[in-house]
Amino acid sequence: MPPTNSIVDGNLLGALSSVSVSNPIPSAASSTADPFDLLAGFTAPAAAPVASVTPAAERVVALNSSGIEAHIMVLGGGWSGDTVQLQVEITNNTPVQVQDFAFQAAVTKAFTIELQTPSSTTLEPMGGSVITQVIKITRTSRAQQLRMRTRALYTSKGQQHKIQGEVNRFPGLD
Repeated sequence: MPPTNSIVDGNLLGALSSVSVSNPIPSAASSTADPFDLLAGFTAPAAAPVASVTPAAERVVALNSSGIEAHIMVLGGGWSGDTVQLQVEITNNTPVQVQDFAFQAAVTKAFTIELQTPSSTTLEPMGGSVITQVIKITRTSRAQQLRMRTRALYTSKGQQHKIQGEVNRFPGLD
């Protein structure tokens, strides 16, 4: 006969409620222990405080059109002399693959720009991959703040596309 579970007169423990225990299990030291804490007394000691973690670099939108997004962030601590490195991260949020992707950027005459080789030229659908590309900027004059125009050329479903954007603020270079 299979065991049965029953509640006798509203008592969940039934007949076991009258059983006495000769060696009771010691309770937790705190009298305000959580009755639902099943691991009371078995938990690891509290971890030591963690040193503050440097937040990730703030990203700004360089392109956002037709499901293609490009974000730029400052690498390192910002300007090192008259040079700074940026990184652009591009994602494809459309349901189709993007091929032959090329990111282009231009800066004002007070700066020179050098785009490194991208990590890929293909973007998988729905954010399945990311293209990263490092951009090196050199100041030739401190008279102007960095501004950048961006453009991307790519092929999707056999059609060529061109999208453009502009970045006027680079957190970390202020």
